[in-house]
Amino acid sequence: MGCIRMLAGEIEPRRAHPRPGLSQTGYCLASPGEEYVVYIPREYPSTIWVDLSGARGSLRAEWLNPVTGETVGEEKVEGGDTRVSKPRSWRRRF
Repeated sequence: MGCIRMLAGEIEPRRAHPRPGLSQTGYCLASPGEEYVVYIPREYPSTIWVDLSGARGSLRAEWLNPVTGETVGEEKVEGGDTRVSKPRSWRRRF
């Protein structure tokens, strides 16, 4: 519940809606072109895809461990295409 509260404070809830077709996992909350939150269950393979074709320019990406609430790493990801990523944790926020 704490992770949900933390994410709710960081995203724009009026614009972000479930967008299952934007991630391989089917668990994506997004305001296409602006912000994406993707949940990656443990059973998924070592790489997953996320469709960032609606985004232009760079997005800040970070990993969030939903068990501990810890964020790990931060990097820039270019929009404009589908990106394949190797998960470091169970959740990736684009």
